[in-house]
Amino acid sequence: GMPIAAMRAFIFGFLCFINKKFLHKKFHTLNLLSITMSIFFFINPYIVYSLSFVFTFLMTFVIVLLNSFANLKYKKIKMIIFT
Repeated sequence: GMPIAAMRAFIFGFLCFINKKFLHKKFHTLNLLSITMSIFFFINPYIVYSLSFVFTFLMTFVIVLLNSFANLKYKKIKMIIFT
């Protein structure tokens, strides 16, 4: 089958696309990542023992979290400069 990271990227990307185009960013990216993880658990509950599963979701979680913090910091700086 497909590698776990590729399947995660496809499902997560598809959910992000649907969220942006049709749901007007109703869900936060971390929620979409959780939904993606739930899909994997539904298909195969034993996937949690796979290191590639753990690493791909852990790294994606860290990237999304850091991106969220960077956006918050950017908004604060922008507010200070332009007010």
